[in-house]
Amino acid sequence: MLTQGEIQQRIEELHTRLEELTDEIRIAGHDAAIAEAEYETAYAQQRLTARWQANETGTKLTAPAADDTAVVATAQLRKEALLARNNLSTLREAIAVAKTTMDGLRTLAASHRNIV
Repeated sequence: MLTQGEIQQRIEELHTRLEELTDEIRIAGHDAAIAEAEYETAYAQQRLTARWQANETGTKLTAPAADDTAVVATAQLRKEALLARNNLSTLREAIAVAKTTMDGLRTLAASHRNIV
């Protein structure tokens, strides 16, 4: 069983970690938005380029073929956007876990006050 002092120390450490996570999530949200915008822009550019090239050469290009061309050309950017979104999601989960842990520590601290 944790002592009152140990509980206090863990609460303080967790509070500091929550502040760090808040900063990290702000940065991750920004990074995820940029990565998503870069991917979507590059994808649209690739579709337009594929259509333009087909038009210039007189080649028939179906919409699915233009999409496939864009998917292949932007695979790295899509991967980066997905990883950035996953990082944001993971940080949100870490904050939720930290808040739950904080609630548990506060409950434990309250039970110590009731005993003493």
